Amino acid sequence: MKKGRLSTFIVAVCLLAFTGTGGQADADERSPRREFQADLKGRNEVPLTLSAARGDLRLTISDDESSVHFVLSYTGLQTPVLFAHIHVGQRNVNGGVTVFFCGGGGRADCPQEGTVEGDFTAADVIGLPTQQLNANDLVKVLQAIRRGETYANVHTMTSPGGEIRGQIRAGEPTE
Repeated sequence: MKKGRLSTFIVAVCLLAFTGTGGQADADERSPRREFQADLKGRNEVPLTLSAARGDLRLTISDDESSVHFVLSYTGLQTPVLFAHIHVGQRNVNGGVTVFFCGGGGRADCPQEGTVEGDFTAADVIGLPTQQLNANDLVKVLQAIRRGETYANVHTMTSPGGEIRGQIRAGEPTE
């Protein structure tokens, strides 16, 4: 009888350990995404541009969701860069500007090429009343980023409507 109880006990412990591990994996899968990226190209613009320029954006949302670290790199733009920022809008649709990386919103001027790095917080969020986004509403911007409803854009003198653009999506940049 002791042998039967011991076997039952071992099976129960194994099942609990397995369930506990599975539960942790499920919890990890439900945690909000924190890493996002965009590949910026002329063909992603609306209307498209034939620019050979390229860029990439990486976003990392802080654990407490109070700030977002950004690294925007671009090269190959032929005329001065006016500004770079995030728009609220799905693929193939133009939307309003909500957060600047450079060239506006109190940020430094954009370099001709290279990397712009920094952080943005709720204080940097520009309201878009026509898109139901209030100023300083970082929570709603993060929701839009996680749903794929934002894009990054770099505007130049030649293409003031945007020369390169990329939809922001979860994950790391692709080469």
